[in-house]
Parts: sequence; C-alpha cells; structure tokens
Amino acid sequence: MSLSEVYRFVEKELDKLKPDCFELFTLEERVSHVESRDGRVDFARESSSTGFALRVFREGRMGFSYSFSPEKEDLRRMVEGASWGARYAHPDGDAGLPSPPDSYPRVPFRMGPAPAPEEKSRLAVDLERETLARDGRMKRVRYATVREVLRKVRIENSLGLEGEYERSFYTAFVYAVAEEGGQSESGFGVAIRESFSDLVDAVPSVADEASMRALRMLGSRRISTGKYPVIVENGAMVELLEVLVPSFSLKNVLLGRSWLAGKRGERLFSPLVTIQDDPLLPEGTGACPFDDEGVPSRKLDLVREGVVSEFLADTRYGKKGGTGSTGSARRGGVKSPPEVGHSNVIFRPGEESPREMMGKFPRGILLTGFLGLHTADPVSGDFSVGAQGLYFEGGEVAFPVRTFAISGNIFSLLRDVVAVGSDFRLVGSIGAPSVAVSELDIGGE
Repeated sequence: MSLSEVYRFVEKELDKLKPDCFELFTLEERVSHVESRDGRVDFARESSSTGFALRVFREGRMGFSYSFSPEKEDLRRMVEGASWGARYAHPDGDAGLPSPPDSYPRVPFRMGPAPAPEEKSRLAVDLERETLARDGRMKRVRYATVREVLRKVRIENSLGLEGEYERSFYTAFVYAVAEEGGQSESGFGVAIRESFSDLVDAVPSVADEASMRALRMLGSRRISTGKYPVIVENGAMVELLEVLVPSFSLKNVLLGRSWLAGKRGERLFSPLVTIQDDPLLPEGTGACPFDDEGVPSRKLDLVREGVVSEFLADTRYGKKGGTGSTGSARRGGVKSPPEVGHSNVIFRPGEESPREMMGKFPRGILLTGFLGLHTADPVSGDFSVGAQGLYFEGGEVAFPVRTFAISGNIFSLLRDVVAVGSDFRLVGSIGAPSVAVSELDIGGE
C-alpha cells in the first residue's frame, strides 16, 4: 500500500471506534555506514525501514502504538493497541492534536543524487589515507567512517493536517593517533553535509582537523591549580550547549526540572549571549518545515542579549503553559510518541577571532574539550569534569595541557562571558563559536 492508502485504511479501522481524533506519523529511512581501517573497508552496513506511529485520543486519554509493517493485519493490531490505550490511559485535559496550519515554511534542503556504495567506500578509505598523510607523526587511524541518512517524513491527522518532506545528510568522521617522543595523542575530525558531493569536498578539512587536534596536544604539561580566564573553543562550547538545551523545555520548566523555571524575561546572562532554536537552517540536522506533530517551524529566541525569552513547547505543554506550541515536538523514531525537544540550537557568533580573545588576558586556558560532561547536573547546571586544552600567554599558545579538572556552573559561565568569537561551528543540530569567560576553577598540580 502507498502511504496515503495506509492512512485511509487506518482511518477506516478507527471509524468503527469513534475516537475524538487521531494522528498517523510515517518515517521512511535508509541508513548506510562504511568504515575504513588499514587502508581498506573494514565494515559496511545498510538498512532501510518504514515505520508508522499512531496516536489516538479519546476524552483526554492518549493511546499510542506503532508498526514497521504496512500489512493490513499488522496495521489492525496497531489500531487496536492505540485504541486500548485511549480507553485506559490517565486523562489529561491538555492532551490533543494541532489544527491544520494555513501553510508551512519552505526549507531549502539540498538533496543531491544518492552515491553508489563503492563511492562511499572509496571516500572512507580516502579519508583515512589523507589523515595519515598530513604529518609524519600521524601514526594510525582507529577508524574513518562515512555515514548516509536518507529520510522521508509524513504526518496526517483527522483534523485535516497533512505534511511531508524529504531530506538527507552525510557524515565523515575520523579518529586518529599522533606519536612523538614516546607520547601518543588522539584527535578527531568531523563534517556533516546535506549532499554527498559537499561531503567529498569537506574530506580534506576533516583530515586537517583530526591531525591538528592530535598534533597540538603532543608535549603536554601540567599547570598549577587556580582560577584562570578560559576561552571555551567552539567544539567544546557545542558540548556545553547540549547539556544546557533541556533547561529550555517548557515541560521541564513546568515540572520544576529546570533552573530557568519562573525566570522568563529576566536578564540572567551576559548581554553578549544570544541563543536561538532555528529549524529553518537547512544545514542543521534538526532542520524541518514542521515539527513531529505537524506544527509549522519557526525560529525562536531562547536567550536574547542575555534575557531568557522563550521556551520550547509541544501542543500539550504549550497548552499547559499558555504559550501554545512553538513547533518543538520531536521524535527519536516511531517507537515513542513525540516529546518537547529542539531543532538546531545556535549560539550567535560575535566578531572576534580566538587569537584576539586570547589577547584580552595576560594568561589563560583555551579549553578544547571535556571528559565526562554527561555527568553535569542538567537542572542546577553544576559540573566538575576532566578537560584538556592549551595554555596561552601574551595572546599566543604556549603549550598543551592534558587532563586537568575544571568545575563551575553552566549558567554562571554564560553570565561571565566577556567575548564571543566569530568562529561559529555547527555540529549536527548544535552550533556555537568560541566564548571567553572571565575565570573558571582549574584543578592542576
């Protein structure tokens, strides 16, 4: 059956049960993964799937079920499972579905032709070879991977809403090791692009990044414990933003699981801080013309010049919080109903280069990465983790510093921002520049 025929069949089956409303979400996905090691393809996998997720509502009760089969018997079981839930689930007066919009925004995705399997394999091998060729101290590549994701999303509900879009993205990732004087250091490089041809063009920069990250850590030293000015490099700032994002969920705010609860409209951060959720940015992996309930996408200012401005909401929590949906319902697939989530979270860049920011301080740390940041408290924002970076003095990098401890609070860090870099970098669905902070606690010798 076609996707439209599946919807009509589900509609006909549900018509016998008389729900208040229902929604059918369909995800078609093809994923391929190629890995190169020792100059040849070491691993290759490809999978394709079509999944259906059904939500049924009756008197404030939601039932949910899913199926990976378009066969009528399997679809009937999906309908029965969702209908059962709609009879017995705990009622919620705010549960329901969005009405159809007048239109959806256009997101200019760049699909491009899908590559042949041998093209992806060749690119993975080329990535490994190019990384090793960057410097004689680059000794081995642990793995070099090329990943392809082709995705088609379709959503319909009984209120008349209907939407569909297709997109693709391609990832190149390499993890390499440099050695000198008995010391070894690792580094990675990554690029995510909308089309395969763009990924081919990005391979030299991915190899450059992996070798640079590994080589710059050779000859690392220890530093003394103390308070240091810190420049959080763009990639490390992306890691921090990932921890911060759940605080902007209206669900977490209303349930008391966010430090930002009750603080909308307050200036909590440096006026240099502007953070947006932008689903209309096509190069971000979270880009979409509508969310996973079919609500039109729009750009949100989560923080505007230091002021907490908006929270992310789906239909249910938008009704609870009185804001309405912000088009922020997201699904991890078809096996679970949508939840409040983000699209592309962007820390807006400034105008200074990292070198110019280093020149603001007599000495400091350029923090290049965290170790164990997942242990940070997402509610309070407190963290105490390992890190690595580069010690600088007089505006110049002096030497690398490996495995020191760093502690602080993400919200306080954003309050103490004194400069924002121009070196914006988007990694998947999170993007940030380098950010200078007046001081953080560093645990060294």
